[in-house]
Amino acid sequence: MGSFSIAALTFVSVTLCVAGVAMLIIDLFFRDHSRIRERMQAAFNDEMRDRAEQSPLFKDLQLAEPDEQLNVTSLLLRLQTLFDQAGLAWTPMQFALATFIGPCLAIIITIAITRSPVLSGLAAAAVLPLPLVYVCWRRQQRRAKLCAQLPDAFDVMSRALRAGQSISGAFQVIAADFPSPIKDEFAFCYEQQHLGIAPEVALRDMARRSGVMELQIFLVAMIVHLRVGGNLSELLVKLSAILRKRAHIAGRVKALTGEGRLQAVVLTALPMVVFCALYILNREYAQVLLDRPWLIGGCLTSQGIGGVCIHRLTQIDF
Repeated sequence: MGSFSIAALTFVSVTLCVAGVAMLIIDLFFRDHSRIRERMQAAFNDEMRDRAEQSPLFKDLQLAEPDEQLNVTSLLLRLQTLFDQAGLAWTPMQFALATFIGPCLAIIITIAITRSPVLSGLAAAAVLPLPLVYVCWRRQQRRAKLCAQLPDAFDVMSRALRAGQSISGAFQVIAADFPSPIKDEFAFCYEQQHLGIAPEVALRDMARRSGVMELQIFLVAMIVHLRVGGNLSELLVKLSAILRKRAHIAGRVKALTGEGRLQAVVLTALPMVVFCALYILNREYAQVLLDRPWLIGGCLTSQGIGGVCIHRLTQIDF
């Protein structure tokens, strides 16, 4: 085993030891918070109640004003909001560990196979953003599903209100009859109100968790209705029609920009695929580039800039 492999293993071992000590210290100093959370989980066995208790609104068991609750200036709260919008039961600590362990494993595996420090560094750089990419992808998929479910949900809520149901009852209808993810969001909001949170605060937290503009428009209408009243059922019907038109336009835009998005994928992946093939078939020829890591950095930077430009050209806001 070479000196670089020994150094990499030593670095990984020391870092894992430091992470273990940090987690032990956190457990010792925040034991009371864990005990409170366990008692709350024992009191409420329902899944949505468990999620409601883990909301930032219940942090330290103190309810602040809505502006304070939705203050996302800190990095940890931003990360937690991103996880909530992606529908993942992750914590910032788990995300940090996943982001750190991936590159370490990539370095160890690449060193064991190729004995090349340059390739190990490239592998670590390629694996490093994968957890964030996965979270963003899950968030995008979940937001798309929410947008597709909203028109039907608004129609059902409008009919429920016309039949004499209350707003909470309409929320229960959505939570009982619709699939995830809209079922989870409405059930979560209902359980928050059932636990004693003010309806306006619960609606604001729902807007933070969803990250969907169409749902945020609905929640603004709900807050206005709670304050001044109005014909909410008619508003839901009109909002449902608008969302269907937006979905139709979005589908046409996606179809028209499909060629450009496919070009971006091909142009971004083709150089890396060709280089991997050259490295396997003619290693001496590919070694010329590996001996000049600044060229690799320039190539990756150019590829990234080109991919961002093509992405921006194919993104149409409406």
